[in-house]
Amino acid sequence: MAALLLAPVGARAEGPAEAIDAVVRAYHDAGQLQGVVLVERGGDVLYRKGFGVADEAWCTPNRPETRFQIGSITKQLSAALVARLAEEGRVELDAPVRRYLPDLPATVGDGVTLHRLLTHTAGIADPGPEETMALLAGPLPTAEIVGRFCSGHAFEPGTGFAYSNCGYLLAGAVVETIVGKPVREALEGFLADVGLAETGFTDRGAPLPRLAEGYLLHAGRWGTMPTINWSNAVASGSLYSTVDDLLRWRRALAAGEVLGPAMLARSLTPVGPGYAYGAWVGWGSSGQIDALLAERDEPVEPEARQLRLAVHGGGLPGFQSILVQRLDEPATVVVLDNHQIAGAAEHRRLAHLAADLLRLLVGEQPRGPQPAYGPAQFPPDALGGLPACPGVR
Repeated sequence: MAALLLAPVGARAEGPAEAIDAVVRAYHDAGQLQGVVLVERGGDVLYRKGFGVADEAWCTPNRPETRFQIGSITKQLSAALVARLAEEGRVELDAPVRRYLPDLPATVGDGVTLHRLLTHTAGIADPGPEETMALLAGPLPTAEIVGRFCSGHAFEPGTGFAYSNCGYLLAGAVVETIVGKPVREALEGFLADVGLAETGFTDRGAPLPRLAEGYLLHAGRWGTMPTINWSNAVASGSLYSTVDDLLRWRRALAAGEVLGPAMLARSLTPVGPGYAYGAWVGWGSSGQIDALLAERDEPVEPEARQLRLAVHGGGLPGFQSILVQRLDEPATVVVLDNHQIAGAAEHRRLAHLAADLLRLLVGEQPRGPQPAYGPAQFPPDALGGLPACPGVR
Protein backbone atom coordinates (compact mmCIF):
# COMPACT_ATOMS: atom_id res chain seq x y z
CA MET A 1 0.00 0.00 0.00
CA ALA A 2 1.41 3.37 -1.00
CA ALA A 3 2.17 5.94 1.67
CA LEU A 4 -0.66 8.41 2.11
CA LEU A 5 -0.28 12.02 1.02
CA LEU A 6 -2.38 12.92 4.04
CA ALA A 7 -0.17 11.12 6.55
CA PRO A 8 3.00 12.55 8.14
CA VAL A 9 6.08 12.32 5.92
CA GLY A 10 7.49 8.81 6.03
CA ALA A 11 4.41 7.36 7.74
CA ARG A 12 2.60 4.36 6.33
CA ALA A 13 -0.87 3.15 7.11
CA GLU A 14 -0.94 -0.23 8.83
CA GLY A 15 -3.37 -1.82 6.38
CA PRO A 16 -6.18 -1.16 3.88
CA ALA A 17 -8.75 -0.16 6.51
CA GLU A 18 -6.39 2.32 8.14
CA ALA A 19 -5.37 3.80 4.80
CA ILE A 20 -8.99 4.18 3.75
CA ASP A 21 -9.91 5.70 7.10
CA ALA A 22 -7.15 8.32 6.79
CA VAL A 23 -8.50 9.44 3.41
CA VAL A 24 -12.15 9.46 4.47
CA ARG A 25 -11.39 11.39 7.65
CA ALA A 26 -9.49 13.99 5.66
CA TYR A 27 -12.61 14.64 3.57
CA HIS A 28 -14.80 14.69 6.67
CA ASP A 29 -12.46 17.11 8.45
CA ALA A 30 -12.55 19.37 5.37
CA GLY A 31 -16.34 19.48 5.61
CA GLN A 32 -16.84 17.42 2.46
CA LEU A 33 -18.45 14.33 3.99
CA GLN A 34 -21.32 13.83 6.41
CA GLY A 35 -22.53 10.33 5.71
CA VAL A 36 -21.47 6.70 5.27
CA VAL A 37 -18.69 5.08 3.23
CA LEU A 38 -18.28 1.44 2.21
CA VAL A 39 -15.32 -0.03 0.31
CA GLU A 40 -15.22 -3.64 -0.91
CA ARG A 41 -12.52 -5.52 -2.80
CA GLY A 42 -12.37 -9.15 -3.88
CA GLY A 43 -15.51 -10.03 -1.94
CA ASP A 44 -14.23 -8.57 1.35
CA VAL A 45 -15.66 -5.42 2.91
CA LEU A 46 -12.53 -3.44 3.82
CA TYR A 47 -14.28 -0.40 5.25
CA ARG A 48 -17.79 0.48 6.45
CA LYS A 49 -18.21 3.56 8.62
CA GLY A 50 -20.46 6.55 9.23
CA PHE A 51 -19.55 10.19 9.91
CA GLY A 52 -21.54 13.12 11.21
CA VAL A 53 -25.22 13.19 12.03
CA ALA A 54 -28.26 11.59 10.45
CA ASP A 55 -30.67 13.74 12.45
CA GLU A 56 -29.36 16.94 14.03
CA ALA A 57 -32.41 17.45 16.23
CA TRP A 58 -31.71 14.20 18.06
CA CYS A 59 -27.95 14.04 17.50
CA THR A 60 -28.46 10.68 15.82
CA PRO A 61 -25.16 9.64 14.23
CA ASN A 62 -24.81 8.38 10.68
CA ARG A 63 -24.20 4.64 10.93
CA PRO A 64 -23.65 1.98 8.26
CA GLU A 65 -27.30 0.99 8.72
CA THR A 66 -28.60 4.52 8.07
CA ARG A 67 -30.94 4.86 5.12
CA PHE A 68 -30.38 7.68 2.61
CA GLN A 69 -32.30 8.94 -0.40
CA ILE A 70 -30.20 7.79 -3.37
CA GLY A 71 -31.69 9.95 -6.13
CA SER A 72 -30.73 8.87 -9.61
CA ILE A 73 -28.99 5.67 -8.51
CA THR A 74 -32.63 4.53 -8.66
CA LYS A 75 -32.19 4.46 -12.44
CA GLN A 76 -29.96 1.38 -12.22
CA LEU A 77 -32.73 -0.63 -10.63
CA SER A 78 -35.43 0.70 -12.95
CA ALA A 79 -33.27 -0.09 -15.99
CA ALA A 80 -32.61 -3.61 -14.75
CA LEU A 81 -36.34 -4.17 -14.23
CA VAL A 82 -37.00 -3.12 -17.84
CA ALA A 83 -34.13 -5.32 -19.06
CA ARG A 84 -35.53 -8.31 -17.18
CA LEU A 85 -38.97 -7.79 -18.75
CA ALA A 86 -37.24 -7.74 -22.14
CA GLU A 87 -35.30 -10.88 -21.29
CA GLU A 88 -38.59 -12.57 -20.44
CA GLY A 89 -39.96 -11.59 -23.85
CA ARG A 90 -42.59 -9.26 -22.42
CA VAL A 91 -41.28 -6.10 -24.06
CA GLU A 92 -38.91 -5.23 -26.92
CA LEU A 93 -36.12 -2.78 -26.15
CA ASP A 94 -35.85 -1.57 -29.75
CA ALA A 95 -39.55 -1.27 -30.52
CA PRO A 96 -41.25 2.16 -30.50
CA VAL A 97 -42.69 2.84 -27.05
CA ARG A 98 -45.83 3.93 -28.86
CA ARG A 99 -46.51 0.21 -29.33
CA TYR A 100 -47.09 0.01 -25.56
CA LEU A 101 -48.40 3.55 -25.03
CA PRO A 102 -50.54 4.34 -28.09
CA ASP A 103 -51.99 7.52 -26.56
CA LEU A 104 -48.63 9.30 -26.36
CA PRO A 105 -48.52 12.89 -27.66
CA ALA A 106 -47.28 13.28 -31.23
CA THR A 107 -44.04 14.83 -29.93
CA VAL A 108 -42.98 11.34 -28.79
CA GLY A 109 -42.19 9.86 -32.19
CA ASP A 110 -41.63 6.28 -33.34
CA GLY A 111 -37.88 6.66 -32.90
CA VAL A 112 -38.32 6.71 -29.11
CA THR A 113 -37.52 3.19 -27.86
CA LEU A 114 -36.85 1.76 -24.42
CA HIS A 115 -33.19 1.29 -25.32
CA ARG A 116 -32.90 5.00 -26.12
CA LEU A 117 -34.85 6.02 -23.03
CA LEU A 118 -32.54 3.99 -20.79
CA THR A 119 -29.41 5.45 -22.43
CA HIS A 120 -30.66 9.07 -22.57
CA THR A 121 -30.51 9.12 -26.38
CA ALA A 122 -34.28 9.35 -27.03
CA GLY A 123 -34.44 13.15 -27.20
CA ILE A 124 -37.05 13.47 -24.42
CA ALA A 125 -36.70 16.86 -22.71
CA ASP A 126 -37.04 17.37 -18.97
CA PRO A 127 -39.42 20.07 -17.67
CA GLY A 128 -38.11 23.38 -16.38
CA PRO A 129 -37.73 24.23 -12.66
CA GLU A 130 -41.29 25.50 -12.15
CA GLU A 131 -42.83 22.55 -13.96
CA THR A 132 -40.62 20.18 -11.96
CA MET A 133 -41.96 21.59 -8.69
CA ALA A 134 -45.49 21.14 -10.02
CA LEU A 135 -44.62 17.57 -10.96
CA LEU A 136 -43.50 16.87 -7.38
CA ALA A 137 -46.42 18.65 -5.70
CA GLY A 138 -48.56 15.54 -5.27
CA PRO A 139 -49.52 12.17 -6.73
CA LEU A 140 -50.59 12.26 -10.38
CA PRO A 141 -51.75 9.56 -12.82
CA THR A 142 -48.94 8.29 -15.02
CA ALA A 143 -50.74 9.42 -18.17
CA GLU A 144 -50.79 13.01 -16.86
CA ILE A 145 -47.12 12.87 -15.86
CA VAL A 146 -46.15 11.79 -19.37
CA GLY A 147 -48.56 14.02 -21.28
CA ARG A 148 -48.13 17.16 -19.19
CA PHE A 149 -44.48 17.05 -18.18
CA CYS A 150 -42.56 14.44 -20.20
CA SER A 151 -43.44 14.83 -23.85
CA GLY A 152 -40.98 17.58 -24.72
CA HIS A 153 -38.76 17.15 -27.77
CA ALA A 154 -35.03 17.95 -27.44
CA PHE A 155 -33.56 16.26 -30.56
CA GLU A 156 -34.26 13.47 -33.01
CA PRO A 157 -34.03 10.10 -31.24
CA GLY A 158 -30.66 8.45 -31.66
CA THR A 159 -28.87 11.61 -32.84
CA GLY A 160 -27.66 12.98 -29.52
CA PHE A 161 -27.43 12.58 -25.76
CA ALA A 162 -29.22 14.53 -23.03
CA TYR A 163 -29.62 13.23 -19.49
CA SER A 164 -33.37 12.91 -19.00
CA ASN A 165 -35.30 12.04 -15.87
CA CYS A 166 -38.44 12.12 -17.98
CA GLY A 167 -37.00 9.39 -20.18
CA TYR A 168 -37.01 7.07 -17.20
CA LEU A 169 -40.52 8.15 -16.17
CA LEU A 170 -41.66 7.26 -19.69
CA ALA A 171 -39.93 3.87 -19.36
CA GLY A 172 -41.80 3.44 -16.07
CA ALA A 173 -45.08 4.10 -17.86
CA VAL A 174 -44.24 1.27 -20.26
CA VAL A 175 -43.56 -1.03 -17.29
CA GLU A 176 -47.01 -0.21 -15.88
CA THR A 177 -48.65 -1.20 -19.15
CA ILE A 178 -46.67 -4.44 -19.43
CA VAL A 179 -47.14 -5.71 -15.87
CA GLY A 180 -50.66 -4.33 -15.38
CA LYS A 181 -49.95 -2.57 -12.09
CA PRO A 182 -48.28 0.66 -10.91
CA VAL A 183 -44.57 0.87 -11.61
CA ARG A 184 -43.99 1.36 -7.90
CA GLU A 185 -45.47 -2.06 -7.16
CA ALA A 186 -43.47 -3.60 -9.98
CA LEU A 187 -40.26 -2.08 -8.65
CA GLU A 188 -41.05 -3.17 -5.09
CA GLY A 189 -41.50 -6.74 -6.31
CA PHE A 190 -38.21 -6.52 -8.18
CA LEU A 191 -36.40 -5.25 -5.05
CA ALA A 192 -37.82 -8.09 -2.99
CA ASP A 193 -36.79 -10.64 -5.62
CA VAL A 194 -33.21 -9.36 -5.59
CA GLY A 195 -33.17 -9.36 -1.78
CA LEU A 196 -32.87 -5.61 -1.21
CA ALA A 197 -34.78 -5.43 2.06
CA GLU A 198 -33.29 -2.02 3.01
CA THR A 199 -34.29 -0.28 -0.22
CA GLY A 200 -37.69 1.26 -0.87
CA PHE A 201 -39.91 4.34 -0.95
CA THR A 202 -40.27 6.96 1.76
CA ASP A 203 -43.72 8.35 0.94
CA ARG A 204 -45.70 5.90 3.04
CA GLY A 205 -47.26 8.44 5.38
CA ALA A 206 -45.43 7.09 8.42
CA PRO A 207 -41.92 7.72 9.82
CA LEU A 208 -39.26 5.40 8.43
CA PRO A 209 -36.78 4.12 11.01
CA ARG A 210 -33.08 4.89 10.40
CA LEU A 211 -33.80 7.38 7.59
CA ALA A 212 -31.37 10.30 7.52
CA GLU A 213 -32.64 13.85 7.33
CA GLY A 214 -31.41 15.92 4.41
CA TYR A 215 -29.68 19.23 5.19
CA LEU A 216 -28.81 22.23 3.03
CA LEU A 217 -26.21 24.89 3.82
CA HIS A 218 -27.61 28.38 3.27
CA ALA A 219 -26.08 31.64 4.45
CA GLY A 220 -23.75 29.75 6.76
CA ARG A 221 -26.52 27.80 8.50
CA TRP A 222 -27.73 24.24 8.08
CA GLY A 223 -31.44 23.72 7.59
CA THR A 224 -33.57 20.64 7.00
CA MET A 225 -35.02 20.13 3.57
CA PRO A 226 -38.81 20.17 3.27
CA THR A 227 -40.48 16.85 2.64
CA ILE A 228 -40.83 16.22 -1.09
CA ASN A 229 -43.33 13.78 -2.55
CA TRP A 230 -41.39 11.45 -4.82
CA SER A 231 -44.42 9.39 -5.87
CA ASN A 232 -44.32 10.92 -9.36
CA ALA A 233 -40.61 10.19 -9.86
CA VAL A 234 -40.66 6.47 -9.10
CA ALA A 235 -38.51 5.18 -11.96
CA SER A 236 -36.05 8.08 -12.05
CA GLY A 237 -35.06 8.98 -8.50
CA SER A 238 -37.42 7.93 -5.72
CA LEU A 239 -35.62 5.24 -3.72
CA TYR A 240 -33.81 5.20 -0.41
CA SER A 241 -31.17 2.60 0.39
CA THR A 242 -28.14 1.75 2.52
CA VAL A 243 -24.50 1.11 1.67
CA ASP A 244 -25.01 -2.59 2.40
CA ASP A 245 -27.99 -2.92 0.06
CA LEU A 246 -26.20 -1.09 -2.74
CA LEU A 247 -23.24 -3.45 -2.39
CA ARG A 248 -25.67 -6.38 -2.40
CA TRP A 249 -27.24 -4.96 -5.58
CA ARG A 250 -23.96 -4.70 -7.48
CA ARG A 251 -22.86 -8.17 -6.33
CA ALA A 252 -26.16 -9.71 -7.48
CA LEU A 253 -25.89 -7.99 -10.85
CA ALA A 254 -22.27 -9.08 -11.35
CA ALA A 255 -23.07 -12.66 -10.32
CA GLY A 256 -25.78 -13.03 -12.96
CA GLU A 257 -28.56 -13.24 -10.37
CA VAL A 258 -30.51 -10.38 -11.95
CA LEU A 259 -29.96 -10.74 -15.71
CA GLY A 260 -28.60 -13.45 -17.99
CA PRO A 261 -25.19 -13.03 -19.68
CA ALA A 262 -26.44 -11.57 -22.96
CA MET A 263 -28.77 -9.03 -21.39
CA LEU A 264 -26.21 -8.12 -18.73
CA ALA A 265 -23.64 -7.47 -21.45
CA ARG A 266 -26.11 -5.27 -23.32
CA SER A 267 -26.97 -3.34 -20.17
CA LEU A 268 -23.27 -2.57 -19.63
CA THR A 269 -22.56 -1.49 -23.20
CA PRO A 270 -22.27 2.32 -23.28
CA VAL A 271 -23.63 4.54 -26.03
CA GLY A 272 -23.25 8.24 -26.70
CA PRO A 273 -20.72 9.76 -24.29
CA GLY A 274 -20.52 6.55 -22.26
CA TYR A 275 -23.91 5.88 -20.70
CA ALA A 276 -25.29 2.34 -20.50
CA TYR A 277 -28.45 1.20 -18.71
CA GLY A 278 -28.55 3.31 -15.55
CA ALA A 279 -24.78 3.79 -15.28
CA TRP A 280 -21.84 5.53 -16.86
CA VAL A 281 -19.56 2.74 -18.09
CA GLY A 282 -16.04 3.19 -19.37
CA TRP A 283 -12.36 2.33 -19.29
CA GLY A 284 -10.09 4.76 -17.50
CA SER A 285 -6.79 5.09 -15.72
CA SER A 286 -6.42 6.28 -12.15
CA GLY A 287 -5.84 9.74 -13.57
CA GLN A 288 -9.16 9.57 -15.42
CA ILE A 289 -11.19 8.39 -12.45
CA ASP A 290 -12.33 11.85 -11.42
CA ALA A 291 -13.62 12.53 -14.93
CA LEU A 292 -15.43 9.20 -15.14
CA LEU A 293 -17.02 9.60 -11.72
CA ALA A 294 -17.98 13.22 -12.32
CA GLU A 295 -20.21 12.07 -15.20
CA ARG A 296 -17.86 12.99 -18.03
CA ASP A 297 -17.80 16.73 -17.35
CA GLU A 298 -13.99 16.87 -17.46
CA PRO A 299 -11.63 16.04 -20.36
CA VAL A 300 -10.53 12.39 -20.50
CA GLU A 301 -7.02 11.67 -21.78
CA PRO A 302 -5.58 8.17 -22.38
CA GLU A 303 -3.20 6.90 -19.71
CA ALA A 304 -1.48 3.59 -19.09
CA ARG A 305 -3.40 1.92 -16.25
CA GLN A 306 -6.90 0.89 -17.27
CA LEU A 307 -9.87 0.33 -14.99
CA ARG A 308 -13.33 -0.56 -16.26
CA LEU A 309 -15.91 1.22 -14.14
CA ALA A 310 -19.69 1.38 -13.83
CA VAL A 311 -20.64 4.61 -12.07
CA HIS A 312 -23.70 6.58 -11.10
CA GLY A 313 -24.35 9.42 -8.72
CA GLY A 314 -27.55 10.63 -7.13
CA GLY A 315 -28.45 14.17 -6.16
CA LEU A 316 -31.59 15.35 -4.40
CA PRO A 317 -32.11 18.40 -2.18
CA GLY A 318 -30.10 17.57 0.94
CA PHE A 319 -28.69 14.27 -0.34
CA GLN A 320 -25.74 13.23 -2.50
CA SER A 321 -24.58 9.70 -3.33
CA ILE A 322 -22.21 7.83 -5.58
CA LEU A 323 -21.94 4.12 -6.42
CA VAL A 324 -18.90 2.76 -8.25
CA GLN A 325 -18.13 -0.79 -9.32
CA ARG A 326 -15.00 -2.01 -11.04
CA LEU A 327 -16.01 -4.37 -13.81
CA ASP A 328 -12.54 -5.71 -14.59
CA GLU A 329 -12.19 -7.18 -11.08
CA PRO A 330 -14.35 -7.18 -7.94
CA ALA A 331 -14.30 -3.83 -6.15
CA THR A 332 -17.08 -1.48 -5.05
CA VAL A 333 -17.16 1.98 -3.49
CA VAL A 334 -20.35 3.47 -2.03
CA VAL A 335 -20.66 6.96 -0.53
CA LEU A 336 -23.97 8.29 0.85
CA ASP A 337 -24.19 11.85 2.22
CA ASN A 338 -26.99 13.93 3.78
CA HIS A 339 -25.51 17.48 3.88
CA GLN A 340 -25.65 19.51 0.67
CA ILE A 341 -23.02 22.22 0.31
CA ALA A 342 -22.31 23.53 -3.16
CA GLY A 343 -25.34 23.25 -5.41
CA ALA A 344 -24.99 22.27 -9.06
CA ALA A 345 -21.47 20.81 -8.84
CA GLU A 346 -22.16 19.03 -5.57
CA HIS A 347 -21.64 15.54 -6.98
CA ARG A 348 -17.98 16.29 -7.67
CA ARG A 349 -16.82 16.27 -4.05
CA LEU A 350 -18.09 12.70 -3.67
CA ALA A 351 -16.53 11.84 -7.04
CA HIS A 352 -13.16 13.06 -5.78
CA LEU A 353 -13.51 10.99 -2.60
CA ALA A 354 -14.55 7.87 -4.52
CA ALA A 355 -11.66 8.40 -6.93
CA ASP A 356 -9.19 8.59 -4.05
CA LEU A 357 -10.56 5.36 -2.59
CA LEU A 358 -10.12 3.63 -5.96
CA ARG A 359 -6.57 4.96 -6.14
CA LEU A 360 -5.84 3.32 -2.81
CA LEU A 361 -7.24 0.02 -4.09
CA VAL A 362 -4.79 0.04 -7.00
CA GLY A 363 -1.85 1.10 -4.82
CA GLU A 364 -1.63 4.71 -5.92
CA GLN A 365 -1.49 8.02 -4.07
CA PRO A 366 -4.77 9.69 -3.11
CA ARG A 367 -5.01 13.38 -3.96
CA GLY A 368 -6.99 14.44 -0.92
CA PRO A 369 -9.82 16.99 -0.81
CA GLN A 370 -9.72 19.20 -3.88
CA PRO A 371 -9.35 23.00 -3.54
CA ALA A 372 -12.82 23.74 -4.91
CA TYR A 373 -14.31 21.94 -1.92
CA GLY A 374 -11.55 22.26 0.64
CA PRO A 375 -11.12 24.64 3.56
CA ALA A 376 -10.00 27.49 1.27
CA GLN A 377 -13.46 27.81 -0.30
CA PHE A 378 -15.63 26.02 2.21
CA PRO A 379 -17.71 28.62 4.10
CA PRO A 380 -15.72 29.30 7.28
CA ASP A 381 -18.76 29.25 9.56
CA ALA A 382 -20.29 26.08 8.09
CA LEU A 383 -18.42 23.53 10.19
CA GLY A 384 -19.15 25.55 13.27
CA GLY A 385 -22.81 25.49 12.36
CA LEU A 386 -23.01 21.72 12.76
CA PRO A 387 -24.50 20.57 16.09
CA ALA A 388 -22.21 19.78 18.99
CA CYS A 389 -23.29 16.18 19.53
CA PRO A 390 -21.32 14.28 22.17
CA GLY A 391 -19.71 11.16 20.75
CA VAL A 392 -20.53 12.05 17.13
CA ARG A 393 -17.65 12.96 14.85
